[in-house]
Amino acid sequence: PADAILHDYRGLGMFDGFETRRTRDHLDPTTGVVIPHCEYVVVALGRTLERIQGVALDFTHFVNNNPFEVEIRGALAGGGGVPSEEFPVEIVGRSFVKPYSGAVWYRRFEDETLGGQLGDGRKLALVQVKVWPEGGFNRLVVV
Repeated sequence: PADAILHDYRGLGMFDGFETRRTRDHLDPTTGVVIPHCEYVVVALGRTLERIQGVALDFTHFVNNNPFEVEIRGALAGGGGVPSEEFPVEIVGRSFVKPYSGAVWYRRFEDETLGGQLGDGRKLALVQVKVWPEGGFNRLVVV
């Protein structure tokens, strides 16, 4: 199950993490445009964060099945701590991930407010990880 990405121990195998289903890009019949396929997982943080130091994705057991690109976005806590439905906070823009590496991918932030997107009462409540075109990862760490 996808909730395994939050375990505090190293992944045990491909079954221990988030793995997408096999799909491909598709053609929009009305526009004729090829729409790239992506999958995503949404994680509710244990507590809201006004600052974020970095994120990590562990692909250890997805050597031949990690995605080519990832994007990580966040949703702010709304009134009463209820998160918004959208993910307006860009944590990591769509970025290349070295496929077939089985490595841990890190992003550390010098500006812990992500360019003013957080702070002054704006707190991160949810994190959305999108992967292109498909693949998987064992763990997600947000600090």
